[in-house]
Amino acid sequence: MDFYEEMPVKRAGGSSGNAWKRSSLLSVAMLAGALLLGACERSPASTQEGEEAPGTEIAEGEAQQQGASAPATTQEAGDEGGETLPAGWSQLEAERLSPDQQSQLERARQARQALASTLMGRVMGVVQEKGAPAAVEVCHREAGVLTAEVGREHGVRIGRFSEKLRNADNQPPQWAAAMANEAGEERVGVGPQQELAVLSPIRIAAPCLTCHGERESLAPQVARAIETYYPEDRATGYAEGDLRGWFWVEVPGS
Repeated sequence: MDFYEEMPVKRAGGSSGNAWKRSSLLSVAMLAGALLLGACERSPASTQEGEEAPGTEIAEGEAQQQGASAPATTQEAGDEGGETLPAGWSQLEAERLSPDQQSQLERARQARQALASTLMGRVMGVVQEKGAPAAVEVCHREAGVLTAEVGREHGVRIGRFSEKLRNADNQPPQWAAAMANEAGEERVGVGPQQELAVLSPIRIAAPCLTCHGERESLAPQVARAIETYYPEDRATGYAEGDLRGWFWVEVPGS
């Protein structure tokens, strides 16, 4: 389940005279969800130690701590994407993280949730006030700034990417590209400075199709806004349940 599906939608009264209000509010929530995972792509942000550089869906399972033994590692190279992990990086088994890595994992999930909530709140407000096309423009202008603010607040590097980008500048770090997998499974890795890296999938839900469905099915105003702000857009043609892309978070070592 994508995070926007967990957002409560305030319903109007139960009378038949309020049916239009209920339908309108539901449409707003659906449009906002689609815009958040699509039009809100901006250049990735890095905010660790005040540095900005290129640069999140919440995992349901919690990693299980198994004593103080050293965490197990898996392959050094990406198994499906054809990318290779950078020197000094290894993939970890999430259920065998050390206590320090457990803390890093929780920090990564908190940052990812904060980014989701921040973007959702902004998009919902614009959609309700001005409509979906205006929200595309606001996402194009503000999503990168909001992502950077969340990264600074949590002291992490954070971003999103996909094989079919809406914003061509939104490229992943090498470790994230290497850990991407066709199965859409969460991956955890560790770097040479003991930084913990978390990669989590984004899947297409029904509301996402407002902006990511077949090109000919998009509302004309939404299609024009996407063409205006994302002329190289490749992020259409999806069906419900498809793997849309990835959230990545990198937490520095202690």
